[in-house]
Amino acid sequence: MDLTNNSEFIHAYDLFPLTSLQVKDVNDLKFYVYKKGWVTALRADLPWTTIYCDGHFPAKLVKTKTLLYEATEYSPRYEKTAFILECSLSSKYGHIGLTDFKRNELGLEPEDSIEDVYFKHEAIDPDFVSIGSAGGYCLFILKSDLFSYCEKHGVFDIQDRYNSLVSKRSQQSEPDPIPSLVSPDQDSNFHPNTSQAMLVLVEANNYFWANFDPNDPAETAPTKEQVTEWLINKGYSPSLAGSMDTVLRDGRSKPGGRPEKT
Repeated sequence: MDLTNNSEFIHAYDLFPLTSLQVKDVNDLKFYVYKKGWVTALRADLPWTTIYCDGHFPAKLVKTKTLLYEATEYSPRYEKTAFILECSLSSKYGHIGLTDFKRNELGLEPEDSIEDVYFKHEAIDPDFVSIGSAGGYCLFILKSDLFSYCEKHGVFDIQDRYNSLVSKRSQQSEPDPIPSLVSPDQDSNFHPNTSQAMLVLVEANNYFWANFDPNDPAETAPTKEQVTEWLINKGYSPSLAGSMDTVLRDGRSKPGGRPEKT
């Protein structure tokens, strides 16, 4: 059962278009990690075991260390804080393959709560939007939590905003996938010596700009922060990601991102 389509949840990537807030700006809002597959499950410092899970699991952000990146020709010296998401197992929004044998391996007694068991997700940076293997998006928010959070902070039209976003998405077609590099004797839009950065630019162009409307840039243009965070998650430095965003944005929108509404 694929729970990514669970209608109770909203993708964390949609937080910004709905509220103009980034994930890092809403510390008191609970987030869930979607995970399907085998994880190493632990109980504090007790024994661990591998189990299979499929669903959304409540998560908290835990700082691990600060990484120092030396200067290059593209970027000055800078620091980046590494985080992990510590995910508490819960059967409320997920399926957990925890047999009696696995419970014994974890040292769980019959009266112990499954939520005392957790797994740690991939390391991420503090400005994260996307996390997970291969850049997959797996961070979610309960729709009801987001609506309550917004109403608590005076945003009373959040349900109308959400319905509008869903309606707009339903009218949009998926962008064409990026062509893969192939051997010279195969048909391809790219020759075999195309640089990886060029392919990433095309991928970003397809992902962020496929539905851009020059007559409505305020609603359809991605922000600079959205694009640069996506590129940084691909492994590019903040400085180089900013330059790549400028190339992508050239002639379509102001370099600073989405224009102000009038």
